Amino acid sequence: GLKDHKLNPFTRMITLCDIYDAMTSERCYKEGNSSLAALKILYAGKVTKYDPHLVTEFIKCIGLYPVGNLVELKNGCVAIVTSNNYQNRRLPRIHLLLNENKKRIDGYTIDTAKAKGDSKMAGYQIVNVLATGSYGLKLQDLIEQGVKLE
Repeated sequence: GLKDHKLNPFTRMITLCDIYDAMTSERCYKEGNSSLAALKILYAGKVTKYDPHLVTEFIKCIGLYPVGNLVELKNGCVAIVTSNNYQNRRLPRIHLLLNENKKRIDGYTIDTAKAKGDSKMAGYQIVNVLATGSYGLKLQDLIEQGVKLE
């Protein structure tokens, strides 16, 4: 029943993290939203529901493509984000998992920041963030199969 300005700043931070986690987690009764969808919801409510400063800092902290998120590329391939690029959060390192036909491949890692200026790598731009479990890809399974996250 307290107004938000009377809540401890740590309580507001934890609440924001908990809301994000609830939106992106897969549950027995619902699929998780993509991280980008959850960030859009938080951003849309940053004045009316959430502390605007905390929302902005939260987005800066985890980036648009948090580690462990599945992403679809311009060429149709699917990859997992393996590490953030702190100079440009829009260009993380990714590990390819599925080809353009959504068939499993022996993946390899691409630094999208380095690929940005390379015309041969133009298809490796992120165009979509996928929901947890898309195409049957589960984070725990990928880690057990040896995909390294930084």
